Amino acid sequence: MTDPALQTDRSSEKSDHSPNDAGPRSNAWVAVGVLFVVLIAWVWTFQGLVEHPPGSWVPRYASLEQGPELTLNSHVLDTDQGFVAWLVSRNARTWTESPTRIFDGEICHPTSQSLALGEPALTLGVLAIPAWWLTGDPLWTYNSVVWILPLFSACMMFFVVKNWTGNAFAGGVAALLYGFHSARLSDPTHLYVPDTVWTLLALFFFRRWLLNGRWRDVCALGGAVSLQIGGSLYPLIAGAAVGLPFAIWLLN
Repeated sequence: MTDPALQTDRSSEKSDHSPNDAGPRSNAWVAVGVLFVVLIAWVWTFQGLVEHPPGSWVPRYASLEQGPELTLNSHVLDTDQGFVAWLVSRNARTWTESPTRIFDGEICHPTSQSLALGEPALTLGVLAIPAWWLTGDPLWTYNSVVWILPLFSACMMFFVVKNWTGNAFAGGVAALLYGFHSARLSDPTHLYVPDTVWTLLALFFFRRWLLNGRWRDVCALGGAVSLQIGGSLYPLIAGAAVGLPFAIWLLN
């Protein structure tokens, strides 16, 4: 005779395994659906840019519905947009042609290492490298980052949250909020202000380092932190606020 307790254990074991067998397949379909929704949100958010050629000067708020109050100080905003367009294309060109001169910004020439006197936006230059390689056009390069940064941020948030939770739906919700929230999109001129995705990647590799203890995760963590430092003072302060408790905990 079969022991009833053994039968109970086997039945519970089957019930435990059957959902998990279907789980990866269903989760994969959810992931596909979520990524499709993210792409729709991306295109919908920047539908105003579709009307402009990628190598043209795009109005500050062409991508968003903005009120007339945001046209105040338009001269200052125009100047800022021109500076950011120059900075992004300059960094992309320097990363590809002479990376050893990346900090020798021309904004305070002939002062050396002058890029650090303002917003370095080195990470925006990294994201703009493909556009610079393909076109060599400064405006095309700048406009590409306007498009790429929210989508890249949303995809990274989806990847990280799905990796942590195993739930594609949770990753999708986090991706939509992180990539397309008004706090990120309300100021498309100053692209470097919401550029906090490198802090997110630093947390991801920090957790992998604690779990696996591998040097490659330490190197990736250092790279993510370096990129965040090279972005701008504003996201660096936000990243420090997030990372400081982890650093204190690690020292203890």
